[in-house]
Parts: sequence; structure tokens; C-alpha cells
Amino acid sequence: MNCKALIHPFQYDTGTSQSQRIMDDLLEGPAQLDGRTIADMLGYFVKFSRQINFYDEDLSIKNWQPFFRDSLPFVAASILNFRQDVFTSKVAAYQKKFLRRPTKAGLDILVNYVYNTVLSPLNGWDSQFNDTGLPIENVLDGLIKKNLPNAIRTLVININSGVKCFRIRPVGFSSFTATWGLTPDDLTATLTSDQFQALGRTRRDRLIALYNAILGGMTPFLKAINSSTGAASLSLQQSFEGLRDDLKQRHQPHLALIFAFLNLFRHLQDSLNGFTKNHLDFFYRQVLALQPKGATPDKAHIVLTIQKQLSEYRVAKGVNVKGPKDANKADILFALDDEIVVNQAQVTDLRTLYVNDQAVLDQSYVQGVYMAPNATKADGIDKDFKTDDPGSWPTLGDRYSKYTDPDRLLRAYPNARLAFVLASPVLLLNEGLRTITVTFNCRVSPIFNLSAIYQAVADSFAKTYYYLNQDLIKQAVKAGVDPATEAQLRALLPSTQYEVTVDSSRWPAFSAAVLASLYPFSRHSVVCWLGLAAPKTGSRRRRCLP
Repeated sequence: MNCKALIHPFQYDTGTSQSQRIMDDLLEGPAQLDGRTIADMLGYFVKFSRQINFYDEDLSIKNWQPFFRDSLPFVAASILNFRQDVFTSKVAAYQKKFLRRPTKAGLDILVNYVYNTVLSPLNGWDSQFNDTGLPIENVLDGLIKKNLPNAIRTLVININSGVKCFRIRPVGFSSFTATWGLTPDDLTATLTSDQFQALGRTRRDRLIALYNAILGGMTPFLKAINSSTGAASLSLQQSFEGLRDDLKQRHQPHLALIFAFLNLFRHLQDSLNGFTKNHLDFFYRQVLALQPKGATPDKAHIVLTIQKQLSEYRVAKGVNVKGPKDANKADILFALDDEIVVNQAQVTDLRTLYVNDQAVLDQSYVQGVYMAPNATKADGIDKDFKTDDPGSWPTLGDRYSKYTDPDRLLRAYPNARLAFVLASPVLLLNEGLRTITVTFNCRVSPIFNLSAIYQAVADSFAKTYYYLNQDLIKQAVKAGVDPATEAQLRALLPSTQYEVTVDSSRWPAFSAAVLASLYPFSRHSVVCWLGLAAPKTGSRRRRCLP
């Protein structure tokens, strides 16, 4: 053993905090006598409604499911009750049986199962939450528009190819909403003859390859459902109340009775689940005779301002400040821990800087650095929050802002312009013409080709890049850009993206109005561009980015 190569534990073991050393078994939360959530209860009602007969006016026997199908709380609960583990295990059983004896019947079972279990419900959720104002609406729209258009087209092509070549039962995608971006040609598209032949040498090989392609294509849809559970949980709570008047009409009397029962049933659940806490309290206090710690005083952060005629004001230590009332309707008083001198200093700017670290397996990398020049704005620049938005912003910054443009595209915060400064007393040169040479010593793994890296960086600095986003295209259109030029700009920026940086080699010769609205990023230390709007003096306005 090479003892010199051993790594000290402090270099790779981050240790555990006190909160991580708490055992869940010693808390009252995990051991619940009735751990069912509201979503679980709503899902139980839906399953139970299948077993109850309902006689309509013609005395035809049906069930009670239609009474819950269009109710928003039940729809949100169906998202939360989606069991990905059940889906995965059932598909694995189908696949195991199929591989033992590949048949078109096995492919037909898989296609209909994934359509009825994942694809059709996902499309139904998107259409049912449309124009409801609930958080799940924008989340589903964003996930479908951003992550699923290519996946759904590929899946439709593979399924249509199975219908055409192996005569499986067709499934209908015509009811899918416009959010998916499917065109009439997409609904009937299939693999070409050459593409189908390339799946395998024999018909059996092609059947297996098509089966695996359809099964592998389900991953993006499962990820989308998993990503929407947080918004679905929030929407479930908001769907009971706080809706617009037109949406409240969907709460029919029989549903209102169910929701009222669930709200009352929560009190019974809380009382029942409190038995474990009472048991732990008895064990700790009576059996082990442990005494609880003393009460900890509340703390509050207070912002003080003084009148304009005063330059400063001294507030002594221990001064009581009146706070809100407690459960007994008594005033809560907070005392200052330290003396403070309040002056007229004001916060003029609120900005954020966010480093987006990403992890891949055991490695991490910086995806990008984002800034908000004005953190109080929805987009971090100049767009105000909506009137119904609380106007909160991430204190430590984030990648995506809270501004959503009219096309419902999530807008990222501006990319931060990074640089470094060299400072040293030896650089304080007073006279003459001096030449300063700065040499950087970098440690680079021997697996990298330094010459190739240097050449790639040098080539990147030698190019000119143009920054393009949806707002700049709109400005260019208002400035009089012809439709052909607008179409070229749209081709450079996909409809699912808000912004893109274009290499000058892909940049055609556009009109002066376009170049005036788009600013280039080059190797100069200061990046400038000409604005479309001119000041009142008639000269063009010059704006610069440091």
C-alpha cells in the first residue's frame, strides 16, 4: 500500500450535521396511524365510485365516476396518485413476457397501456387545467412545450409504424391539445421504408427494435409527470377555494359535501396521529424522567427609519418594540439586543448573482452565471410583476426569473459578465512607456491537449457573436423589418426558447434596422450597441455594457 497516496478523510468526507443524525423513528411524524393525504382520499373515492351502480333516467346501469371526472381537485389528485413504480414494474413484466416470444400482440399491449396510462392522462391534465390560473397550468404548459414536442413526434411515428407494419390497434392523438405542437402531418407520419428496414435484418428483429424504441421513448413523459407533482400539490390546496367565480361553479353540491367532509376529517386524522406523540411524551417524561429545556424567546428582524428632518437618531439597548398578538390576544414585545444609531442611509439597488452548479454522477460543473441588475423586477431588468403576483424574488438569485412572456416561455436572468482584476503596488507606474507582461501558470490534466484548447479559445475570441431574443425580434418588426428578414430571425431562434447567441458565420446580411436592435459580443472589453429609440435631440442613443 502506498501510504503517501492516502487521502485524508477531511478532504472527501463532509461529515454529518446535527439534523442529519436525528433518527426518524424517534420523531412523532413518520409513525402515523392514518397517513392518508387528501390526494389519497380523493383517489379512493374515484376507485370506489366504479363499484357503485347509478341508474339514469332510462334506468341504464352506470357508475358514479362521471360525477368526479371534471372536478379540479380530483384531477390534481390523479397527478399526485400516479405511481411511477407501478407503471415501471408492469411495463417490465410486459417486456419480459414479450422478449420470451415477440409477437405483435405484445407490441399492441404495450402501446395501449402507455397511451391509456401516461399519454392520454397527461394530455387530459393539460386541457383540464387550461385557463384555471392554478400553478399547475403554467408548469404543464412549460414542460410540454419545452421537453416533449420532439418526444411525442418520435413516439407517434413509432406507434404509427407499428399500426402500418404489424397491424396493431391504432391510438388517437388527434385530441391532443395545441400545446403539443402536433400538425396534421405529424399525426400520420411513419418510418420510411429505409428507416424501417434499418431496424433489423429480420421482421422479428424489427419488431423487437420498435418495441424497445416505444418503451424507451416514455422516459421524457415520466420525468414531466414527476416534475409536476410539486405544482399539483399546491394546486390541489388552491382548487378547494380561492378560485375565480366561474371556476367555483364547477364545485357542485355533491362535491362540496365531499370537500367539507375531508376538511372535517383532517381534525380526526390529526387527533389520531397525535397518539404517537403522546406515547413518546409519556416515555420521555414519565419513564426516562427527561425534563424539557426552557423556553426560547422569539426573535424578529426590524427595519427602522427616521423622519426626514433628522440626520441620525440613537435607539438605546433594551427598548421594547410592539409586535403582533399571541394566541391569547396579548401583545408580543421585542427588546433590542444592542444599541443602534439610525441614519438616512437607504438601499438604492438590489441585485443578485447566481452560480448555477450542476452535478453529473460524481462530477460537478458550472452551467452558467446569472445576474439580476434589478432584483425587484420580474425579469431582473425592467419588467414589473403582475398585479396578482406577490412580487417575491430569489434572495440568492436563480437561473430562471419569474417573468413569463406572452408566449408563456420561461425567461432566464441575464448572463453575468465575468472578469477579474489584477492589483499590485508594482503596477503603480508613474513615468515613461512601460510594457507589462503577465504570465499565468495553470494546472491542467495531462489528458488534455493544451495546444488544441488554446487554439479553440483563440478562435472563439476571434469571432463575433450576436445575442438574439424574442423581445429584440419584436422591436425589429416594429422598426420596419420586412417579413422575409423576420422569418430568417425566427429560424435562428426556436419558438420554445427565449434567447440564443448566434455565431457570425451563421449571420446573414440583414438590414440596418435589425443590426441596430441586436448587439454583438466581440473580443473588445466594452460591448456597445445602438438603440432603436433616439433621444429628443435627434442623435442616436449609445448604450454600453461593461
